Parts: sequence; C-alpha cells; structure tokens
Amino acid sequence: TAKKRKSERKDEKKKLLMALARTHGNAIFGNIMADFMFKRLFGNKRIMLTFLNEVLPDVGIADLNYINTENQGEQPDDRKAIFDLACMTTSGHEVIIEMQMADQKYLKKRAVAYSAYPIVRQARMMRENSLSGGKDFRWDFDLHPVYFVGILNFSLEHEKGWPGGNYISRYELMEKSTGEVMTDTLKYVFVELGRFFKRESECDSFMDMLAYSMKLMHQFKDIPSSFDNDVIKYLYKLSEMFNFTDEEMEAYKKSLRM
Repeated sequence: TAKKRKSERKDEKKKLLMALARTHGNAIFGNIMADFMFKRLFGNKRIMLTFLNEVLPDVGIADLNYINTENQGEQPDDRKAIFDLACMTTSGHEVIIEMQMADQKYLKKRAVAYSAYPIVRQARMMRENSLSGGKDFRWDFDLHPVYFVGILNFSLEHEKGWPGGNYISRYELMEKSTGEVMTDTLKYVFVELGRFFKRESECDSFMDMLAYSMKLMHQFKDIPSSFDNDVIKYLYKLSEMFNFTDEEMEAYKKSLRM
C-alpha cells in the first residue's frame, strides 16, 4: 500500500542518515564541500549575495540572477567550459563561482581562461548586434566586468612574506610600480580554506564563520553558539540533512562519492 511504501522510504532514509552520521562524526549537517551541498547553499540567492558582497566589497551587488553555467567557445568544436555556478548582477557584472577540492597546479591560469569565456561571448553578441544594427553600429569595447571567485579546499602558493592569517587573496590588473588600476573589467578572488586556522571563538566576521563552517560543520551536532549571524543560521538550516527529500538525500550521497 501507499502507506507501507511511505513507511519503508522513511525507514530507508533513517538508515542512510545513521550511516552518514557515523561517517561524519554523528553530524546532522551536510558537508558544504560536497558538490550537491555547495550548489544547494550557494545556489540560494540570500547566501550568495551576502558572500559576494563580502569577497567583492568594492563592487556593491544589490541583486543578481543565476545564469547558464555552460559556455561554448568561438567554434562549435571548441572545448566547452562548465562553471559550478554563474551569476549576472543587476549592473550587468558577471560572476563565476568555482569550488575546488583538490590542488591544481595551474588553477590561476584556469581562472583566467574561464574569465575569457564571458568576454568572448560579449564580443560575439556585439558582433551580432553590429550585423543587425546596420553599418553605423560600432562597438567601442566597453566590456562588462567579469569576476572569478574560487573557493579552494587548499592553499595557493604566494610570494615570501604573505601574511599567514590571510586566507582571501584578491587580484586585478594594475600598474606595478604605483598600484594604479588599469581596469575593473577583471577581478579574481580566491578563498583559501587551507590557510584558515581560526578557532570558533576567533571567528568575528561573516567570512570567518563561513570558512569555519565550510571546513568543519559536517562534524557538528548544532550551530556554534557564538555564530550570531542571520545568514549563517539560515545556511545551517538549509544544511540539515533531516530536511532533505529522498531525491536530495540520494543526490547528496552520490556527490560524497565523487
């Protein structure tokens, strides 16, 4: 009967939760670094807006929309790039968000390559507009900004003297001797969880609480008592595995094996 099947699914879900709890130290929260959980949380506009305004404080993002993550090259047989998440702000700025579990030798170069896809797309759109707009249409190369944000479960190599406690690195194009910014078209931000070592009592900002949670929350039975931040509390609520549907639980379990 339908009632019996529902009871069986409930029992199966309970068994799976118990197995996950044993694997993750009797925790009730999912691991944010699992692909399913990452997209569940950062695919939430409230969390994403707060996060982006923290890592891109000079941009000021009022609102955003999630956009297609699949990007085609110039030619049909060119290699595609599929981002983890991508957003377009109401100001027309595009943000690429990538989560990386394992160290990659050429990650910074990969970030540059990924940021080229939206620029090529802008050029292609302007070319198409030129063809449809008549001979008087001219594109002046006024590119909309493109930002790459990487959340890394490791550390990047930095020059000697890099502050030990600095786990967020930010890059943009600038004149080397004066620091004058050439253009705000490209920005690169890396949240390096491999450089985050603060204790719970030392987390005094949204980013500290987020980094701490990304590394450890799958081991917790409750949200840390000192984390008095509404967005962080909301993030923990969304991470509770007991709130998952059967399909979401299966997707989470699958992403843990990836």
